[in-house]
Amino acid sequence: MGLQEYTLRLVPRREQMVKASKVQTVLTRLGFQSSGPSGLGDEILYKKNAERYVLEALLKIDGAKFCHLSFRFAICQPEVAAERFHAAVSEAARTLDLPITDGVHWFRPGDEGALGEMLLKELSSRKAQWREIFEGDREEPVLHTDEAWGYFLKRHPNVDRTPAPTKRRGTKVH
Repeated sequence: MGLQEYTLRLVPRREQMVKASKVQTVLTRLGFQSSGPSGLGDEILYKKNAERYVLEALLKIDGAKFCHLSFRFAICQPEVAAERFHAAVSEAARTLDLPITDGVHWFRPGDEGALGEMLLKELSSRKAQWREIFEGDREEPVLHTDEAWGYFLKRHPNVDRTPAPTKRRGTKVH
């Protein structure tokens, strides 16, 4: 995960068997459309392109077995992207009864309050870093995650061309 994006993952518990088809049905109901294989093995990329935001979901499968589902969006987008991201992740987690993680924190399905608080704090910090890197640029274009870094590099050609990775440690359960 790079600085240009925010990602949350839904992961089944060890004893939990979830069919990939059920996850695909939930994504479709949430307004995501399949973009086909991601080119990363057994992963399918889904996108939700709205007028004011873009969200992406990456479904990792092993045959018909669901492995995990990652949701992401470009942090440079308008605030509505974060709101819709939170709603989509929360709804998918509740419907599929799957815990949510950002790699450090774990949230139970239905724990939208704690998830929302953490999300706001993280995004505020990330947006501040983003603006610092891109010389205070406050433009909020609607972009796919993989387009964000290049878009802003064209606007700010003197910026270091390598995105800073985001590293996290520890685990907290909410």
